[in-house]
Amino acid sequence: MRSSATGDESSTLQSSSKASDTITADGKDDSDVVILDEIAARVLGDDPSQPRLQKNNVHPQLMVRWCTWINDGLGKDKLSALLESYEALSKLSEHKINPELAHTLSDKAKKRDSYFLTTQKIAGAALTALGLATSSLLSNDKEINREFLLEKLHDSGKLISQLHHGQLVGRRACIIPLVKKNLRQVMCDLKSDEFLFG
Repeated sequence: MRSSATGDESSTLQSSSKASDTITADGKDDSDVVILDEIAARVLGDDPSQPRLQKNNVHPQLMVRWCTWINDGLGKDKLSALLESYEALSKLSEHKINPELAHTLSDKAKKRDSYFLTTQKIAGAALTALGLATSSLLSNDKEINREFLLEKLHDSGKLISQLHHGQLVGRRACIIPLVKKNLRQVMCDLKSDEFLFG
């Protein structure tokens, strides 16, 4: 009987030891590796303590260029050269305002419409650059001109980055007049990062 009791105690101690190996007093997992089965993993979801992985990966040499153009813009000369190179097809170009309406608009409304017109013009150029690259892939030519494709795709990336920059500038311009006057210049001087005003 004593032997049996000792065995029971030993079994209990082993179970207790295993439990202590798994969960510590502060509730943390003390085991080396905890592997969840498929159902448990699906129910629990992602570990919130771990950094979220990017869904898509882009070459870092592209990212450094795009991010610079998004924040600073391409510059007037570079943008003009691209708009000239990729003059949009008529169906991709910006929509002209109706003449009978143009004279009824205030100067403020005309300025705002001019901003949107420029945005459409850049978008049309970007689509044209993309269209040239895609059309070359859709053609029956067996040999693909890699340099041609890279150039057209890269130029479309420049134009889309400029669009992104334009929206950044536009959002800031809409918000700054709404804050207190003594803060406006300070906000104008703040450079955007992940936030509009740094």
